[in-house]
Amino acid sequence: MRSDVELPKRHDHDFYKTPSEFASLGLEFLWRQIARIDPFGQVPNAGWAPLVLDPGSGEGVWGTELRKFCLPRLLVGVELRETARPAAYDRWIVGDFLATALPSQSAGFDLVIGNPPYGRPGEHKAEKFIEHALALLAPGGFLLFLMKLTFLQSKRRAEGLFREHPPFAVAVCKKRPPFTGPGNTDSYAFMVFRKGYKGETRLEWV
Repeated sequence: MRSDVELPKRHDHDFYKTPSEFASLGLEFLWRQIARIDPFGQVPNAGWAPLVLDPGSGEGVWGTELRKFCLPRLLVGVELRETARPAAYDRWIVGDFLATALPSQSAGFDLVIGNPPYGRPGEHKAEKFIEHALALLAPGGFLLFLMKLTFLQSKRRAEGLFREHPPFAVAVCKKRPPFTGPGNTDSYAFMVFRKGYKGETRLEWV
């Protein structure tokens, strides 16, 4: 196969900044999914103060947008690059999320949010991020990641990750985030997992 179209240059450390509008859209979707488990609409509420983790935090877009929805009792960011702690975060850890000790692991996080890296072909880094993040969640806790839509297209994941941890809900993005510049957009979806969930996956478009 041959193409005259130059492929977009891969960013160092697989860093692609999530546009704030997409982080906000994903959090709105997450809030609707959390409300599904409470018919009286009491969760989340104005007094909810979750313990939150943002692995692969980048420049802190997700944590900044999260504070428009709630006031977490602790917001922890983990970033591979040597960057200063953004103002929205209470704790900032520089290191590899998959190999870094985190605070409050015994209690578990109520929420994990963000846009995980994909790594090189064959590394399955995004899948490893999901599995590690789920292990750090408290029972019933929620995970929200912005993923490539093609992440759902995998026999290995269908018979492995998604069988063991079926997504609680998936929202296909009607608009494509411009991670690599005009003309290089890709299809993405918000995927929500819930610790211990074994039911059917709800599909939406946002």
